Amino acid sequence: PQHRWAWLVWQRSEQDLLLIAIDGMHAGWEILYSHAGHRMEGFRIWARADDVICDPKTFPTGRPPCTTRLKVHLAHLESREQALGRVEGLLGLSISRPSSTSGVLGQTITLNPLAQGSQRRLVSPLGHNRSLNDNHFLLEEEGITTIVTTSPSGLEHESRVFGLGPWASLSEKVLRFHRERYQLGVGAFARALNPSLEPKGMNFGGNSFGNHEESGSCRTGEFGGYGAWAQILHQRAFGVNTEMSESVDGYFRWLLNIGRDEPLPSTIDPNPQEVGGRRYSPYHLH
Repeated sequence: PQHRWAWLVWQRSEQDLLLIAIDGMHAGWEILYSHAGHRMEGFRIWARADDVICDPKTFPTGRPPCTTRLKVHLAHLESREQALGRVEGLLGLSISRPSSTSGVLGQTITLNPLAQGSQRRLVSPLGHNRSLNDNHFLLEEEGITTIVTTSPSGLEHESRVFGLGPWASLSEKVLRFHRERYQLGVGAFARALNPSLEPKGMNFGGNSFGNHEESGSCRTGEFGGYGAWAQILHQRAFGVNTEMSESVDGYFRWLLNIGRDEPLPSTIDPNPQEVGGRRYSPYHLH
C-alpha cells in the first residue's frame, strides 16, 4: 500500500517469462490493452497520478505518492521459481509460495522453506494474526487467508489462499446453468442463451445465433474460457464430476480442432495464417 515496490511476471511464450520489478517509490502501474481489447500490448509505470483518489488512512493527502525517479528491472527467465528467486534478490523480499492458491476447508497448504532471517505470520479472513513457524498450515476458515512474510530487511510480502466452504453447491449450480444454456453440441460456448439460438437471426454483435462456423458467434475468451476453466477448477477443488468432464472435453476438442482438417473461427489454428496483409504465427486464434 505504500507503493514502495511492485513486481509482475509475464508469460511471453511456453519457455520465456518476462519479469518487471519496480524498486522504489512509484504512483502506480497499468497494463496497456489493444484498442479492440483482449491483447496486452504494453505496461506503464506512473511516476505521478494526480487524478487517482486514495484512502486518506493510507495516504494523508488522498493522492498516491509522486516521484521524479523510477528504478525498473527487466529480466527474461525460464521458470516461475527462477523469476520469484530473482524478485527476492532484486527487491530484498522473502516470498512464500503456497502449494495452491485455493483449497477446501481442512486441506493442508504447504509452503517453500523459509529463508534464513525471515518470519511468517498468518492473517485469518477475520483479521486474526498468528505466527507460523512450519512450512505448512491447515485451511480452517472460509475466505482469504493471508501469508505475510517479513524479510531480514523488514519488507513484507503477502501471499493469499482462498478457503472454499459451501462454494461447492453454488459453483455447481452456476456451472450447470452455463453448460446447459450456452454450450452447443459441437462443444463451443455461444454468445447467446440456448433458448434464443433456435430462431434465425443476428445478435447484437452482428453474428449468427449459435452458429459455430460464424466468426465471433462462439468464444474462447469470456464464454468458453469461463465455461471450461471454471469447471476444471471446480473439479480440482471438489472432485471429479462426469458431466463437467464431458463438457470440458467437448470444449477443448472444438477449441483445438480435434478431428477437423479445417480450423473453425475463434479456434486455435496450429498453422500460420495471413489475412489482409497481416501475418499470424502458429497457434493463433483462427
